[in-house]
Amino acid sequence: MLKRFIALEVYGSEQATEQLRRLKAMLFQHGEPALSALEGGLALLENTDLRAAWPRIACPILLMLSQRDRLVPASAGAALVKRLPNIRLKVFERAGHAPFFSHLDEFVAELRAFLDAGP
Repeated sequence: MLKRFIALEVYGSEQATEQLRRLKAMLFQHGEPALSALEGGLALLENTDLRAAWPRIACPILLMLSQRDRLVPASAGAALVKRLPNIRLKVFERAGHAPFFSHLDEFVAELRAFLDAGP
């Protein structure tokens, strides 16, 4: 299951095969993750809904999503833009779920520009 999940991380990326190989090597370099940690993470995803807290976010937000993401659709970003006044949305057109992995230079440039712009 974990291998299928990490395959979703790079799905849609232009270099998905190479990125998947690197991601697997990094993930398993210290052995298999503890099952309890994986179950705990999935439980958080299943049981935590913080949408009611969104209106209380007062600081600027940079939301970076990917057009080819199979886990978090880029359309979710458009919905957030309508709800939050201080949000900046960047969609990586040719990336999967992990643009910080597949498009590192572009990701860092976007993050730096956001941080340099200040509040």
